[in-house]
Amino acid sequence: MKRLNQTEYTRLLIKISKMYYFDNYTQLEISKKLKISRPDVSRLLTDARKKGIVNITIRSTSRDFSDLERDLEKKFGLNEVIVVQSDKSEVVTKQNLGMAAANYLERIMQDNMKIGVSWGTTIQEMVKYLNPSKEYKNISVFQLTGGVSGGELDIQAGELCRKIAEVYKGRAIILYAPAFVKNEFIKNTIFESNRDIIETLNAAKKCDVAIVGIGAAHNSTNLLWKNIFNEDYLEDLIAKGAVGDICGRYFNIEGKICSPEMDSRTIGV
Repeated sequence: MKRLNQTEYTRLLIKISKMYYFDNYTQLEISKKLKISRPDVSRLLTDARKKGIVNITIRSTSRDFSDLERDLEKKFGLNEVIVVQSDKSEVVTKQNLGMAAANYLERIMQDNMKIGVSWGTTIQEMVKYLNPSKEYKNISVFQLTGGVSGGELDIQAGELCRKIAEVYKGRAIILYAPAFVKNEFIKNTIFESNRDIIETLNAAKKCDVAIVGIGAAHNSTNLLWKNIFNEDYLEDLIAKGAVGDICGRYFNIEGKICSPEMDSRTIGV
């Protein structure tokens, strides 16, 4: 692009800015119409913003958490964070989480996708909001952790696995094993007598996306608190630094397993 004097250059910046922002021309269309290169169009639009000719204002709503999301992404090195509105009611908060999770899953869904799923009431809420906009081919849904006796059927990993597979007309791969056994010897015996369990777990490790709830170590509504462990055992876990669990594996504030003994007798990814 030939060199312009200041007045001509400013007029060009205004012209291109109006074409791009008001008239919805693409940069390529502006390039062709004004007979200048596409890189020059991009550079001119950038310069228009730097010089204050163009000011972009985003009107945030009261439920906009984009700044917090960006801070969390930067702090923890995450690709994408979605923050939802909390509520005094835990039920409403979980509904908000479920809706956001369902919308996210739909956004990233593709043919041939392998989905892993654990257990819990939050994932149960997500399943309620799943409403595919199209039909996907060859979807596989893997159960990521074994079953828990005594829990409600609708929040069990196997049942959630089946429901998600049903929604997407895919295949459910069920893990026919308990989530916890008495000791590591029993776990190894189960593995030796049923190689299908090992094959299912190995396949589950290759999932494209894992849908997991994060259980709070102090929450008495946690599936594990209610049906598996007594209060003394859980208090011992907390004393060891447990802050939460994923797929039944309790971790500390550093994200590390806080009870190797318990972990050694857990069946799941």
